[in-house]
Amino acid sequence: MRMSTISMLTENRPGVLARICQLFSRRGFNLLSVCAERTDRFEVYCITVVVRCDDDATLDQIRKQLQKLIDVEEVTILSTAPFIERQVALVKVRVENGSRESVVDEAKLFGAVVADVGPKSITFEISSDEFRIESFLKMLESQRIIEVVRSGKIGLFKGDRPCFYGRANMVEAAVVRPAGAHG
Repeated sequence: MRMSTISMLTENRPGVLARICQLFSRRGFNLLSVCAERTDRFEVYCITVVVRCDDDATLDQIRKQLQKLIDVEEVTILSTAPFIERQVALVKVRVENGSRESVVDEAKLFGAVVADVGPKSITFEISSDEFRIESFLKMLESQRIIEVVRSGKIGLFKGDRPCFYGRANMVEAAVVRPAGAHG
């Protein structure tokens, strides 16, 4: 089975995320990643989920069922085209005296930044795709990893293609009719 990334715009109302998760649960799908956060408008949330799905017909059926849910405005299957995905990880590692600088220098090679420093630990923040984060964790295996937390995945199509056509039409309308123009 392959992993599929699905992104949707929803109304910001109680129970939306629960209904979405319940839909996947009823169909016997395990959600591998879930991320929900507001967009540029407080009343609209973007929920991105990752699920294993074996064929396009099943994936299309999931999309159609999601669109039928109350408060779901638009659903996009990101994994059908080239897209950028990111997640954030916070990684706390134990560091010995004298090894801080070398650990920080290695972390910088992965694009990680120091988020916090304790007397015996460093917490790194890394924002990247899953594979780079996994490589970063592998690099840190020589240190003692104390804890790791990761966000769910988020994504957008590469290039000019919008993920959500309703939103793209709003942007194009604003470009065609500048603010303050009447008519």
